[in-house]
Amino acid sequence: MINIVNFTRSDEEKVLDLWKKICIDEHGFYEWEDYLNETHHEEYIVFFVVKDSDNDNVLGTIALSRIDDNAVELKRLYVDPNSRGKGVAKLLIETVMNYVKENSYKKIILETYDRFEVAVAFYKKNEFKEVKRIDEKIFFEKEINY
Repeated sequence: MINIVNFTRSDEEKVLDLWKKICIDEHGFYEWEDYLNETHHEEYIVFFVVKDSDNDNVLGTIALSRIDDNAVELKRLYVDPNSRGKGVAKLLIETVMNYVKENSYKKIILETYDRFEVAVAFYKKNEFKEVKRIDEKIFFEKEINY
């Protein structure tokens, strides 16, 4: 069974291990290694973690940063490769969408990289619209309809 909870400092080591596993080991973002030594949790208005209730392992993360009264930026959506296809990302995005609607935001933006092919497909499936590309970065937006 999995649980989604608010990030706490006690999660930090497992969260950082997950991010490094995906960004460095899986996708080769070696230049991010120093940046991935901190969660930068203070930058987020919400930061959710999905945990395996049997062993407390972190299976996924997602966060939001406030842009202004109308918009937020989706950050840190990562799912452990062994947990993909099991509904973890769907749970994370649904949780964030509920937060966005409860707080009356009108738009979610995000940026990702074309090498995160699974993430790009996930965003498109969840009705995020690609708005531009700069080199290997892809920028998405989603208008929130009430």
